[in-house]
Amino acid sequence: LMFTLSLVILLRWFRRGHAKVWLGALVGLLVAVTFLVKYTNIALVAIFGVLMLIRMYQSIVSRHRQATLAGTVAILAAVLPVLIWFAHNNTHLDSFTGTTEKVKTLGWTSKPFSEIFEHPLFTPAGLWTFWEELMQKFWRGGFVWRAIRMAHKEVDLFYVIASSVLLIAAAATGITQKYFPQNNNKPHNEPNDRARPMTVQQSDPIVMAMVWTSVGLSICSLAVLSIAFDFGNSSYPSVKHPYFTSGRLIIGMVVPFLILYVEGLAFLLKWLTGTIGPLVFVGLTCVIMTISEIALTWPVLSNEFNWFHLP
Repeated sequence: LMFTLSLVILLRWFRRGHAKVWLGALVGLLVAVTFLVKYTNIALVAIFGVLMLIRMYQSIVSRHRQATLAGTVAILAAVLPVLIWFAHNNTHLDSFTGTTEKVKTLGWTSKPFSEIFEHPLFTPAGLWTFWEELMQKFWRGGFVWRAIRMAHKEVDLFYVIASSVLLIAAAATGITQKYFPQNNNKPHNEPNDRARPMTVQQSDPIVMAMVWTSVGLSICSLAVLSIAFDFGNSSYPSVKHPYFTSGRLIIGMVVPFLILYVEGLAFLLKWLTGTIGPLVFVGLTCVIMTISEIALTWPVLSNEFNWFHLP
């Protein structure tokens, strides 16, 4: 929620050209808090940095002092809390991020640069393994009961195929509208145009740039963690299976991801009138997810050793 809230307010502040100092401070603080809550939200920091560079350049060139002040306050509000927290960690934990002791306890060690590219993630099979497991855990979570991963193979397969196909379709939407725009030049008073709503990529390319960046950098952050460490005797990730695929770590990108999901649906089902086709598919997806999760967790919830059944 913090990731999405920060992204929405940041976009509105950037697009409307607000020069209010308090709003700049709010935007900066939201970005800082979101990053400090989970470091894998670094995608938001990257988006904030790029937008602030553009905003500051525009305000300086136009000599808009109030806008320059608001941008400066936003940057300070984002940077200072992070610096203070990093300084606190370094003082008490001898680590800026506060994760060094955790890494040592888990038995992980940093890989030398010469070994980075030996990781299986740089092979087609390894890349697919990473993507497949990430999509499975992103949708259903990574719950374990009695040392067994709780999952339905058929539902996991649906998650992977649907996510892969619809993200490719979303990318095709952007490419089609950029390089083949003639189909979008029809008068908007035609019956089919009234029935079929404009997609996000048609209405706001800046939003889609932020959406793709959020999803791409979030996934890349887990890929970087996968290749950065030798996992030693750790069971997850492990030396034999060195993939960081905990979808919960990048759950902040869920709204941007769902936007691309629906964009892909709209592209594949554009031959249908209106939004009936995409809504039916989304509805079926929700039903499949709900039934699957209930079936998976029912043995846990009904077990007498479950926490809820303890006296």
